[in-house]
Amino acid sequence: MAAGAVSPAEAAAQLGADLALLETSIREAAQLLDLAAWQLGELDRGAAALTSKTRPLCRAKESISAAKARSEEVLEHLDASRKMQGIIQAGPRAGLEAFLAALSRLEAAVDFLQAHRSMQSAEDALRHTTALRDSALSACAQEFSSLAHKHSAAAPAAALARARAAAAAGDSGRAAPGAAVADAGAAQQDMAAPLDLLPGPVLDKLRELAGAMLRGGSAGASGRAAVRAWMDARQALLRSELDAFLAGLAAAAAAAASNGSTGGAAAAGQLSWQGIEAKLPGWMTALRLFVRLAQEEARLGAAVFTAAEQAGVVSQVLSGGGASLLSCADFVLSCRRMPEKLCGLLEMHGAVEGALPALRASLAAVGGDAALPLLGQLSQLRGRLASEVRACFADLLDSLPREAAKGVPADGTVHPLCASAVSLLKRTLGYASALRVLFGGPDGAGAAGHGAGGSLAAEARLLDEMAAAVARIFDTLLAALDAKAKAAYKSRALAALHQMNNLAYIQHAMTTSRELHAVGEGWAERNKGKVEEQQRQYTDAAWGPLLQMLRQDARQAVPPNLSADKAARAAIKDKWGAVNKALAEAAQQQAWAVPDSTLRDALRDAVSDQLLPLYHAFYGKYRGAGYTDHHSKHEKYSPADLASLLGELFDRAESAGGPSGSSFVGRSPSRSPASISGGSVLGRRLSRLTSSSGRGTP
Repeated sequence: MAAGAVSPAEAAAQLGADLALLETSIREAAQLLDLAAWQLGELDRGAAALTSKTRPLCRAKESISAAKARSEEVLEHLDASRKMQGIIQAGPRAGLEAFLAALSRLEAAVDFLQAHRSMQSAEDALRHTTALRDSALSACAQEFSSLAHKHSAAAPAAALARARAAAAAGDSGRAAPGAAVADAGAAQQDMAAPLDLLPGPVLDKLRELAGAMLRGGSAGASGRAAVRAWMDARQALLRSELDAFLAGLAAAAAAAASNGSTGGAAAAGQLSWQGIEAKLPGWMTALRLFVRLAQEEARLGAAVFTAAEQAGVVSQVLSGGGASLLSCADFVLSCRRMPEKLCGLLEMHGAVEGALPALRASLAAVGGDAALPLLGQLSQLRGRLASEVRACFADLLDSLPREAAKGVPADGTVHPLCASAVSLLKRTLGYASALRVLFGGPDGAGAAGHGAGGSLAAEARLLDEMAAAVARIFDTLLAALDAKAKAAYKSRALAALHQMNNLAYIQHAMTTSRELHAVGEGWAERNKGKVEEQQRQYTDAAWGPLLQMLRQDARQAVPPNLSADKAARAAIKDKWGAVNKALAEAAQQQAWAVPDSTLRDALRDAVSDQLLPLYHAFYGKYRGAGYTDHHSKHEKYSPADLASLLGELFDRAESAGGPSGSSFVGRSPSRSPASISGGSVLGRRLSRLTSSSGRGTP
C-alpha cells in the first residue's frame, strides 16, 4: 500500500463518526422547532383577546368610511345646483367644455335625487337642480339656434355660386352623347365634393350642443328645440336658394290662385302656356340645385345629430325646403291640358327622373325612401307628369279637327296647325324618354334600353306604337284640313293648293327629320303619290277650262273669208274674251302662297309646259286673222306676257313667308324642297332638285 493512502477501515470509521454527529444535530434542531412552536402557541393564546377586541373596530372603520363617502355623494348631488350655478349662468359661450361638464353633473344630480326622493331636503334640491338644468338646456338651445342661423345665413357665397352655376349648366338639354358623358362625369365629381357650408369648428360645437340636448331624460323639449332650430335655419337657406329660380312660376301660381272665385286650377287655365313654359327652365334648375344641396344637408345632418335622429331631421329640412318645388310642379300640372304642354312636361319628367337616383344615393345613409317622404313625393310627381304627358299627347289627336275648323289661311299656304303639329312631334321625339313615357310603364320609368334580347324587342314595340300614333295624327290632320279647305275656299284650285302645301310639308319633314323618319317612313311611303295627285287637282281646277278651250281650238282651222262671216268673227272674239277672262282670273294666283321655293318653281313649270305651247299656237293662229280691225282690244296678252304671268305666280305671297301663327308652338314652315316622286313633270323636277340641293328642314 502506498504511503499516505487511507485504508478502507479508516474511511469507514470516519464516515460513522460523521453520521453520528449529523444525528445529534438533527435531534437538537427538532428540539428547537418544538420550542418555537410552543412559544408561537403561547403568543397566539396571548393575542386572542386583543384580536377579538380590534376586529369590530376595523369593521366600524370601514362602515364609517363608506358612510362618509355616501354622505359626500349625497351632499354633492344636493349641492350641485349651488356649485354649478355660476358656470351655467355664464353660458356656453364663456366656455363650452366647462358648461357641458356642469350640465352633465346637473343631469346626474337630477337622476340621483329623483331616485332618492325620500331623503330629507331631496325635493327642494331636486326642484332647484331641475330648474338649473332646464335653464342650461335652454341656454344650449339658444346657442345652438344662434350658431345654426348665423352660419346658415352666412353660408360661403362662393360655394353656393358654384352649386348654382352647376345646376344652371344642366339646362344644356339634349347634348351630343360624348358631351353628355363628359358632363355626367364632371357632375358626379362635383356631387362627391362637399360644399362645406358650415365650418368644421362650428359643426363640432353644434354636435356637442345637440348631443347634450338629446341626451337621456332631457331629450324631449330640448331635443325638439334643437331639431326645430336646425330645421328653421336650414330650410331658410334652401328656400332662399331655390326661390331665385322659382320666382316666375311662384308668381304665376299666386296670380292664378287669386284670379277670380273659380279656384286656382281654373284660373291657371286662363294663363298663357307659352308664358308658363318659359319659366320651366328655372324649375328644373331649382330641382338640380335642390339635389346638390340635399346631399350637403344629409352630410351636415349626419355630422350634427346622432344616427337615431338623422333621418327625421334631414327629412324635415328637405320637405320644408323643397315644398316650393312641389307646389310649383302642382301648379304646372293644374294648368289646362293642351298639346303645347307636351314638351315642357317631358322636360320636367326627365329632370325628376334624373334627380331621383342622385337623391337616393345621397340620402341612403340617413334612411332612404322609407324614412324620407320627399323621395316618395318625387316618385309620385314623376308618375303624375308621365300621366299628364300621355293625356296631352292624346289631346293632340282629339284637338286637330277642332283646331282645323277655326279657319284656313287666305293665301292657301301651309296651315299653322300643320306646321305646329310637325314641329311639336319633332320636339317630342327629340327627347330620349319620349317613347318610354308615352307608351311605357305607368310612371314612365320603365327601361327600354339598348341592350340585347328583350330590351331591343321592347324598343321596337315602342317605335311601332309611336309610328301608329304619328300616322293617326297626320291622317286626322290632313282629313280635317281638307274638309275645312273644301268648305272655306270658294276656289277648288286654292283648296287643292292648300292641301298640296300641307302634304308636301309633312312629307319633306318625314325625310329630313331623323326623328320623324324613324317613326313615319311607312306613312310617307303610303302617301308618296298624293302630292302629284293634288298637283293635278290644282292644275285641273285652276287651268283646266282654259287648257280644254285651247286644245279644242287647236283642232279647228281658221274659217275662210272671215270678213264676210259675221258669226265666225263673233265666235273668235268670244274665244278671246274667254281666254282673257281666264288669264285675268289666273293673275290673282300671284297672291296665293307656295312657301317651298322648289315646289313653287315646279308648279310654274308644270303649268307652263302645258299652257305656253297651246297659247302660243292660239295667239299665232289669230294674230293676223281678219276677225277684227282692233286686234289689241282682244289680244291683250302676248305669249311673253303669259310666260311672265306664269313666272310670277305665287310671288306676292312669297315675301310674306309661311304661317304667321300657330295653335301649338308657332313654328313657320320651311321653304325647303319637298320630297315627292313620280313620273310627271312636277315629280321629275322635284326629284332632280331635291337630290341636288341639300337645303334645310322644316
